[in-house]
Amino acid sequence: LYLGFGNSALPFDAHDDGVYAMWSVDRSEAVVSHMRAQAGVRGKTELTFKAMDAAELVYRRRTFDVVLDKALVDVLMTGDNALHYVARVHAEVHRVLRPGGIYLSVSVGDRARRA
Repeated sequence: LYLGFGNSALPFDAHDDGVYAMWSVDRSEAVVSHMRAQAGVRGKTELTFKAMDAAELVYRRRTFDVVLDKALVDVLMTGDNALHYVARVHAEVHRVLRPGGIYLSVSVGDRARRA
């Protein structure tokens, strides 16, 4: 599960490397529509893009082996009520991860600029 994918090429690159079962969620309907169109153009129709809030995932408990966030937490830490919201996202990550699953959070943010 890839949280907050934006316009990242990562799902397409992962597909090229043999990762076909990848679900990506983002709050922006516009981004989701764009990425779905790109998947169709690129012939990567196995990729799934859904509009969804990372703090309110609709997936069942213990669904995913891996959850990835590439700078999502960086973005969230700039908003109002940041710590509370990030805690909700992390609770959802924990809920949807299978036992022994991996949560990979890639951060490039400067600590001094966070809320």
